Amino acid sequence: MGASSAEIDALARTAEGLMSSGQAMKALVLLKRLADEAPDHPAAQRVLAAFHPLLQSASSARPRRRAVEKPSREWSEKGAPLAAIDLARVMKAPPPRPGSDIVEIVLESAEDERTALVERPVSDPQRFGFGTVPLFAALEEASFHRLMRRLRIVAFSAGEAIFRQGSRGGSMYILSEGSVRVLREKPQRVELARLHAGEFFGEISLLTDHPRNATVEALERCELIEIDRRAITDLVSADETVMPVLLWFLRDRLVETLIRTSQMFAQFPHDKRRRLADRFRLIETQKSGALILQGQRAPGLIVVLSGRAEVYRSFGKEKIVLAKLGPGDICGEMSLLTGEPAVANVVSEDHFIGLYLSENDFQALVTEHPFLVRVIERIAEERRQKLVAAIDDASFGEGKLPLI
Repeated sequence: MGASSAEIDALARTAEGLMSSGQAMKALVLLKRLADEAPDHPAAQRVLAAFHPLLQSASSARPRRRAVEKPSREWSEKGAPLAAIDLARVMKAPPPRPGSDIVEIVLESAEDERTALVERPVSDPQRFGFGTVPLFAALEEASFHRLMRRLRIVAFSAGEAIFRQGSRGGSMYILSEGSVRVLREKPQRVELARLHAGEFFGEISLLTDHPRNATVEALERCELIEIDRRAITDLVSADETVMPVLLWFLRDRLVETLIRTSQMFAQFPHDKRRRLADRFRLIETQKSGALILQGQRAPGLIVVLSGRAEVYRSFGKEKIVLAKLGPGDICGEMSLLTGEPAVANVVSEDHFIGLYLSENDFQALVTEHPFLVRVIERIAEERRQKLVAAIDDASFGEGKLPLI
């Protein structure tokens, strides 16, 4: 039996109270219940209509609205939707520059928001308000309501795993209540972070199918909002403006993770991180595309998002494979840090999508922020000492982002 009219009124008032106090995700849980149980009730319609405009008014950034070509229908039937999309075609990207296999996918922000973007961080983990999940605010209102109907509210007890390292991802989670810890299980169990109400995790699984590289475990009873990949693929199929929003959102989250975990960017001023995020491009190349060439300076810093790449050294006709790179792996950093040619080739093994910070943008950052020179010199010296050993034991890779 459904809720009575009086109960719906009470739920709507509670949701409005949460909205007015900035507790967006707790409010969303109640809105989901209202949408499921009484979508035509006047109180429910009033609150539902008020929620999305509040999200947009509080969001620090939104991508430029633009329609793109929809992916072919078969992409949504595959396990890794992003890997199955030809982004250059869908996003109408220009062809690669002569001599390069890399296609840059430009994600624009609205021009009238540029000033605000520079002033505000990508996200503030301490702030639990309407800017918490920019993906929601960036969607058109109709798409947001379509997505809200597909959300699931799930609960976990203290000590219970939301997912485990090595499992296949298929959902993103937002904490509406409680807290969790992020653990790396191998080679030994280490706690990486703690997340609290209003924070979210697992967003990489919205568009890729690689295994989780961390475990997330409830520290207390938790209530979470779950968004599964099927809901996202259906949304992209229904609305041609959603794909740029998703790519923009994912780009910003990955850059934020890079800033938080990289020695090079950890000291970057918090109020300048929005500008740093805007410097990163999404890139794509097809199978056998050259990302970095041995003996040449790396074109930029590259973070693998989807697909795999092979790292190898060439000695005449001989080829020595040093490593395989997958989602979360970073390459090109050493060449940028030292200004020296790359010591190995990095070539895509299949359809490859990644993040890219060009050498010019990297150098511009150093010019704008001189403190980075000291950081770079220290890291470069550490890398020089490890370089010979890294080649001798056939290992490679300058870092890895904890994509969960």
